[in-house]
Amino acid sequence: MRILLLHDSPFDRGVAGQQARALMQGLLAAGHQVRALLGDDSTAQHRQQQSFDPHVHRVTFGAPAAELPQTLPYLDAARPAESVFFAMTDQQIAEYRAAFRRHLDQEVTTFDPHLIHVQHLWLQGELALETGVPYVVAAFAEDFVAYDAQPRCQSWADQAAENAGRIFADQPALRAILLERYPHVPHDRVADSSLAEFAADPTTLLTVYEQVLIERLGRLPDQADGSSPTPSP
Repeated sequence: MRILLLHDSPFDRGVAGQQARALMQGLLAAGHQVRALLGDDSTAQHRQQQSFDPHVHRVTFGAPAAELPQTLPYLDAARPAESVFFAMTDQQIAEYRAAFRRHLDQEVTTFDPHLIHVQHLWLQGELALETGVPYVVAAFAEDFVAYDAQPRCQSWADQAAENAGRIFADQPALRAILLERYPHVPHDRVADSSLAEFAADPTTLLTVYEQVLIERLGRLPDQADGSSPTPSP
């Protein structure tokens, strides 16, 4: 299976990044084709020290040669909400979304993923929706802090949640919050297990991916193009 991981930050930043790294390790080890599109404000030297470089595509922020001059905004429970997306102007948010959209379109064209896995129920989820590729989203506690503090971004998060094939809750308590906030989202689309649990067993996670693809497409990708491994038992 071809899987694109979509995350707003580098692998070494926050729980979501660490989980994305573990997920990529497990999926690659299982023989799947995996790429990641990440936001990054690191120096070139630091980026060279990160693993998986052949599989990683970056939207760069903050450095003189970066695509966007602004500091990379990201969602992290260790940072106060005011220091993340909330100081950005509307123009900066538009430029941020446009940059990720350009790179995401490039990945969809060149890599042709069967499924997009998004970290954070936030802006990238809505961009995944725009591609038309089936996608799943991992939600974290900081996503809800951001949602409540930033009304201008709520519609994008809502669209991401309402159209996701599955939503993974980082903590069991988040599942109840998700179901309360999105009562019209079928309960079986909000996973009972957290992504951390799934990342420890990629076989189980791949079963969920396959269920999403069957629900969305009526078949598994290998039935159409022969490029995917045999479906999980």
